[in-house]
Amino acid sequence: MSSHLPWINALRSVPTGLSAHFQGLTNNLSGMKLERRTLLAHAMMFCVCMLFGLMNVVIEWGLPEPASNATLVDKVSAGLAFTFMRDLVAALALGLIALPTLMFEPATRNKLQRDFGKVCVGAIFFIGGMVPFVVGVALTNASTAVLFQPLVPVMTTAFAVLVGIEPRNWIRAIAILLAVAGTIVTIDKGSLSLSSGVGLACLVVNALSLPIWLNALRTMRARSDPHDPLALNATVYLVGMPFVGLCCLCWWAAPGTGDQLWLALGLLCGNWWSIVAVLYCGLLGSALTYFLINFSAAYMFPSVLTLWCAAQPVATLPFAYAAFGEVPAPIQFVGCGLIAAGLLMCTAVSYKEERERMKGQEQLLTNADEPSESFSYRPPEVS
Repeated sequence: MSSHLPWINALRSVPTGLSAHFQGLTNNLSGMKLERRTLLAHAMMFCVCMLFGLMNVVIEWGLPEPASNATLVDKVSAGLAFTFMRDLVAALALGLIALPTLMFEPATRNKLQRDFGKVCVGAIFFIGGMVPFVVGVALTNASTAVLFQPLVPVMTTAFAVLVGIEPRNWIRAIAILLAVAGTIVTIDKGSLSLSSGVGLACLVVNALSLPIWLNALRTMRARSDPHDPLALNATVYLVGMPFVGLCCLCWWAAPGTGDQLWLALGLLCGNWWSIVAVLYCGLLGSALTYFLINFSAAYMFPSVLTLWCAAQPVATLPFAYAAFGEVPAPIQFVGCGLIAAGLLMCTAVSYKEERERMKGQEQLLTNADEPSESFSYRPPEVS
C-alpha cells in the first residue's frame, strides 16, 4: 500500500520533528519535580496573559480603517474581515500540525465523531463568539473591550450552576450578582453613542457565548478518555471557519454593506501592519496560547487557570496606554473591580472544592493500598 501511495509516507514524516520536540519536552517535564512543573505552568500562563493582553491592542492597531470618518458599517466590515483572516490563519496552522493525528489515529477520530455535536457548539460559541469580540474592539477600543473579559469565568460558573455541573452556593450567587452589577457600571453612559453602544453589546455577547463552550469542553475533558487537545482545537477551528464565513457572507449580502466588506478585505491585505497583526493574532494570540493553556491545565487547578486567563486587563491597559493613550473612565475601573471581586469569590470556592475533591481521591487511593482487616489472614489460635 505504501509503495503505491508514497505521499502517505511523506505526510507521515511532516510532523516528525515537531512531534519529537513536544514529546521530548513532555518527557523532560515528567522527570521534573511537581513544584517545578507547577512553577513552569504558571510561567506559561503568564505568557498566555501577556499574549492575550497584547492581542487586544494588536487587533485595534491592525484593523483596516476605510476613512477617517468611518461609519458603523465600515467598522463592522473591518472587524469581520479581520476575524475571518485571523481565524483562517489559526485554522490552517492548527490543521496542518494536527493533520497526521486526524488521518492516522482512528481512536482520535472516533472520539471527535462521538462528540461532534459539542464540537459544533465550540464552532458556534467559541470561534463564532470571537466575531462579536473583534467587532466590539472595532467599535470601541482595546482598553474598553478587555474590561469585559473577567466576566467570562464568572458567567461560566453561572452557566455551570444552572445546568448542574457545579453545586449551588451562596458565595457563587453573590459573585454572579457582583459581576452583573460590574458589567452595568462598566458601561460609560456619558460617552455612549450608536457605534459604541453596538460595540458594548457585541462584547457582552462574546462574554455570554464563551461560557457555553467552556462548560461543554469541561464535560469532554472530565471523561476517562479525554480528547487530544491539539486535535480537538484544530477540529473546532476547521468546523468554525465556515460559520465565520457564513457571517461574512450574510453581512456582504445585506443591502449597502457588500462594498464596505470588500474594501476592508482589500485594505487588510494591502497594509503590511494589518498582515502582521493577522499573523500575530492567528499564530501567537490563538494557536500558541491555546496550546499553552492545554499544556498548563494538567499542572494547576482549573480555577487558578481561569484566573490567569481573566487577568488580561493587567496586560492590556499598559499596552493600550502606550500605543494609543487610552485610559478607561474612572467608573469603568469601578465596574471592572466589581467583576474582579466576583471572579475572586468564584475562584476561591472552586479552588476549595477542587482541593477537597483531590484529597478525597488521594484518601481512596491510600485506603486501596492498605490491607483490609476484614480480609486479612489470621492464623488459628493454638490452645
